[in-house]
Amino acid sequence: MKPRIYGLEHEYAIFCQNPAVGPNYLVDAIMDVFADNFSNLYSNFPQDRNRSFFLQNGARFYNDQDHPEFCTPETTNPLNAAKYAKTEEKILDYLLMKMVDNPKLKRENPGQIYLLKNNVDCQENPESYGCHENYSILPHIFQELTTISLLSYIFMSFLVTRQIICGAGHVKLLQNGWEYQINQRTPFTVSEISADFRDRNNQTQRGIINAKDEYFSTIRNPKLKRLHLTLSDSNMSEFVNYLKMGMTALVLEMIEEYFLTKVDFSKFALKYPLEGLRRVNNDLSLKREKLTTEDDQKFTALEIQEMFLEKAQIFFQRSSDITVKNIIRDWSETLNNLKNNLTLCFGKLDWVTKKFLIEDQLKKIDKETFHKLKIVDMQYHSIEQKKGLYYILEKNGKTKKLFSDTDLKYAQNNAPLDTRAFIRGQIIKEASIRNWQNYIELDWCYARLWRPFNIEDDKTCLYLNDPFENNWEPIKQKLLSFYEKI
Repeated sequence: MKPRIYGLEHEYAIFCQNPAVGPNYLVDAIMDVFADNFSNLYSNFPQDRNRSFFLQNGARFYNDQDHPEFCTPETTNPLNAAKYAKTEEKILDYLLMKMVDNPKLKRENPGQIYLLKNNVDCQENPESYGCHENYSILPHIFQELTTISLLSYIFMSFLVTRQIICGAGHVKLLQNGWEYQINQRTPFTVSEISADFRDRNNQTQRGIINAKDEYFSTIRNPKLKRLHLTLSDSNMSEFVNYLKMGMTALVLEMIEEYFLTKVDFSKFALKYPLEGLRRVNNDLSLKREKLTTEDDQKFTALEIQEMFLEKAQIFFQRSSDITVKNIIRDWSETLNNLKNNLTLCFGKLDWVTKKFLIEDQLKKIDKETFHKLKIVDMQYHSIEQKKGLYYILEKNGKTKKLFSDTDLKYAQNNAPLDTRAFIRGQIIKEASIRNWQNYIELDWCYARLWRPFNIEDDKTCLYLNDPFENNWEPIKQKLLSFYEKI
C-alpha cells in the first residue's frame, strides 16, 4: 500500500430544549468549556482564542459557523484515522457533561443539550453539515479526478455505489408518512464535480467529487495534493470509518497506477452518476435499482462494488501488506453479508443497524406517531456515552469494536508517531510545560513563535511542510533557542 496521508473532519449538530437558545450561543459555550477544562493540555490560535484549538494529539477543534467541528490529526493508515475519529466523541461527551456547570449557559436556561454526529437537521427545509474525507494524492491524478475524464467517471462510480457500506441511514419525514434512506448527504449532492467552494454560500453546489484545490503545505508541494471528499455521511461505526477510507485508498492506488483502463471505464463508469446516487440511496433491497454503465450494461450498486473488489484482489494479490489484506477481507465479507444475510451487518454498518432499530420501534407505535421514528434516528447519533443508542448497543456488545478504551485514552493525549502531527503535539506539550501557550500560533503546516509583548522583529516561523515529517528534535532545539531568554 502506497504511503498516504489520511484525515477525517466531522461537523456536529448542537441544540437544546429551549428554542430561544440558538446553536451559535451553544457553540460559543462549548468552546468556553473546552478552554476552561483543557488549558494545560491544549494550545490554540492566540488571536482567535476560544474559537480554534489544536490538541496535543495533533487534532483540531473549532467553531465552524454554528457547528463544533473536529479534524483528526494526519495519519498514515485508515485504521488510525478511524481511531482518532472515535477519540473525538469521547472528548465531546466529557465537554457535554461539563457544559451543565457553565455559569454563562445556566443563565439562559437551555434545558437538555444535545450533541449529534449526524448530517441533517430537523428543520422544515433541512440543512446538511458534513463529514469530509482527506487523502494525499499525486497532483496529476488530482487534476484528472477533478475534471471530466475517464478516471473521474470511474472514481464517481465507486463513490456512488460505496454508500451501501458507508451510509448512516436517514428517516425522512413526509407530509403523510416517512421513508428510510441509506445515506443522509445524498439529497444535498447536486453536481458530479463541484466548484472549489470556500464559503457556505457556495455549498449548494456540493459534488460527488469536490474540486477544492489545496496542497498539504504552505508551498506548492509538487508531490502531494489533498483530495477532499464531502459526500460521505458521518459514521458512528468505527468499522465503517476504517473500511470506507481503506476501500477508497485501494481504489485511488489502482487509479494512480492506471490499473483501471478504458475497458474498465466502459464496464464500470456510470452514464448518469447523479441519478445513480439517488436511486441507490432509496433501494434498501440492494436489488431493485439497476444502474446503466457506459457500455449500456445494467448493474446494481452491490454488483459494481463487487467488480471494484475483484480488481483490487487482482491488483494487490502479491502484496504482503497486512493492512491491504485486512481491508480486502473486510470489504469482501461486508459485500457478501449485504448480499446474503443483512442481519450480519447489524452493529457494523450504520444504515443497517439503524434500519433494524427503526423496524423494532415500528412494532411499538401506531401510524399516527411515526414522527417518533425520527427520535430514534437522532438518538442513534448522540455522542453521549450513557444515552446514545449507538453507545447503548456498544455497551451491550452489539457493535463491531476495533479499539479498546485504553487505545482511545492514549489517542486522546498522544499524536500519531509517523506524521507531522507528532511534532505539533510535542510543541503543544512543551509549550504547556513551560507556559508558552500564549506565544505560539499553530496551523496544520507551521508553528509561528512570538516572544512576550509581540515584538514584530521577534516573530519567526517553524514550517512543517512535509506531512510525513516526524523528526521532533530539530524543531525542539529551535523552539528552546528562541525562547531561552524568556
